[in-house]
Amino acid sequence: MNRMSVRVAALLGLFGTAALNATTSEFRSPLSFEYGGPIHMYLDRAHDLGYSCPEDQDCEPLWCEVAFEPWATGYGRSACSSFIDCNPCSDHVTRNRESLAALFFGAESFTPAQSFPNGIVPAGSNPTLNLSVTPQFTYSEKGVYFGGQAWYNLDDWCLPCWHVGTRVGIPFKVIKINNQTSVGTSQTTIGQVASEILLNTGTTIANPTLLYDFAFRLDFLSSLIRPNLPPTPSFPLVEYSTGTNTIRTSIAGQPVGYNAAEIAASGNKPAIFLIKRPDGTLPPRIPLANPAAPVIQTYGRQTSQITGQLPIDGSGAANNVLFFGDATVDYFDNVGTSPSEQATLFVVPHITDSGDNFVNNTLAIQNAIDQFLRGLDLSNGPIQTLAALGTNLTESECIVGQGDLRLEFLAGYVNQDDCWWNNWYIDGLLGVIVPTGKRIKDAEKVFLQTTGNNGHVEFELGVETAWRPTCWFGLQVKGYYNHVFKRTEFRAAPFVGATIRNIGPQIEVENSWNYGVLTVDMDFFHPCNPNLGATFGYELFTKGRDHISLCQSTAQTLLGATAPLDKTILEKQTNSLTNKLRGELFYRCHYFEIFAGASQIVSGRFSQKESEIHLGLMLYF
Repeated sequence: MNRMSVRVAALLGLFGTAALNATTSEFRSPLSFEYGGPIHMYLDRAHDLGYSCPEDQDCEPLWCEVAFEPWATGYGRSACSSFIDCNPCSDHVTRNRESLAALFFGAESFTPAQSFPNGIVPAGSNPTLNLSVTPQFTYSEKGVYFGGQAWYNLDDWCLPCWHVGTRVGIPFKVIKINNQTSVGTSQTTIGQVASEILLNTGTTIANPTLLYDFAFRLDFLSSLIRPNLPPTPSFPLVEYSTGTNTIRTSIAGQPVGYNAAEIAASGNKPAIFLIKRPDGTLPPRIPLANPAAPVIQTYGRQTSQITGQLPIDGSGAANNVLFFGDATVDYFDNVGTSPSEQATLFVVPHITDSGDNFVNNTLAIQNAIDQFLRGLDLSNGPIQTLAALGTNLTESECIVGQGDLRLEFLAGYVNQDDCWWNNWYIDGLLGVIVPTGKRIKDAEKVFLQTTGNNGHVEFELGVETAWRPTCWFGLQVKGYYNHVFKRTEFRAAPFVGATIRNIGPQIEVENSWNYGVLTVDMDFFHPCNPNLGATFGYELFTKGRDHISLCQSTAQTLLGATAPLDKTILEKQTNSLTNKLRGELFYRCHYFEIFAGASQIVSGRFSQKESEIHLGLMLYF
């Protein structure tokens, strides 16, 4: 039986502002085939090579004529976890995995309050803002990438072995965030932090007014205001002592802070005890300590079970029974400003040593809390609260459209050995990525992803080289540096002291970043058919931190207060890195080639654990 009923919408009428969330920083690695289609080194010019050993062929060297080679690749990639070392979160490259929520929000599990200034919401705010939510979702992408490349030999310009070329490519994508976040399993609810259970009235606790045992988590109580008083931060339900020897810690106006001597002198002090629960779960109900009393299971504790005074930082071992110190202890500036420590402490009743009653003022505290709890739903949590504010953490998203247009210009030199296969080449590359992809302008969509760079223009500088020392083996190395120019984006306001991102009112920011790609691939050709082979390689992708410029210095929180902003909240954990293994099979028949490959990111930093497959076709003219 329970005294809490269903109606969370009537919590407090404080929320008129919608929660707006913007796109996350770019956390995806480049597609394996973005740079020129097939990932293997270029094959010889298109003509009928036949299918006998290359020694029997009259083959022409690379780059001996004008060439045009269009290609198309269908692909798919997905991720359900990310590479983050969050103990604590560090910049180390790791194989440790967290959920994708760590990339989106900066933590796998968090409370909405962590997006507020200093990670604290004012007393009197919706208490579910202090409860944790653990979003669960996966990333999937599929599409077709169309491209082409053209080469021109400069022999007629008296530059034998030199060539110039151009490449172009544009993808068409379907990107989905498949959300498994559930209001039933992905959040902490009021029922998990505030419990009242009917006691057995046949026990020695037989007073008819003492029907309900209770346990309330301290962070939950600290978010409440005292009933029947103006809903301002000046009247919180829990008032912490400041160490000035004038104000004792109190709950609902009842003093609960005493020193050990005062407790020893009077068995009726304090009205409540605290039980340390590092995992934030309800404490166990145990039998009373009085051996003469009938067995009764209760959250309550007796004086004989005290293990010590609560340290000012809220620390302690699991299941320790603690009491608030007297007015000389400064809890206000310590545990009073640490919701994470408050979330490890449960307020429980102090039961008399005889086991037949609650001590003085315990019922007054419980009744004051009950005045607030009677209109709440035990199943309510932060997901429902954020949904009412406009942020739906359970929503799946899908976007369909073209990506950014890639334009590249190349010039290079090829060594032409007497033996057709003993060639090497080196190309220099200049490129520009034009933002033709869809931008995310609806910042309220937390999980909606852009099909490109969200409107940013990129400049690209690269080098590509390959060497084929034998007819059956080739080695290629490619390196690229990209600068993404500054562009205005919509982001959630990053308040000073906040510890998560992408939850908050919308603001405009300017953002730019740099990244680089290095690939090393080994090509193996069939010794009797140079058109058949396989490629195995490695790709390193590294991205620098986002360079954020705020377009304003302050913003209003979701509760309407104005607070300063801190751009480092948005820059943190944006320096991504991935180590990717990749491979490809290829076969050319006369004037067309088919190729199929796959890649897997095996370690990284602040990045998705991506798996990719692709299948493509290239034509040779």
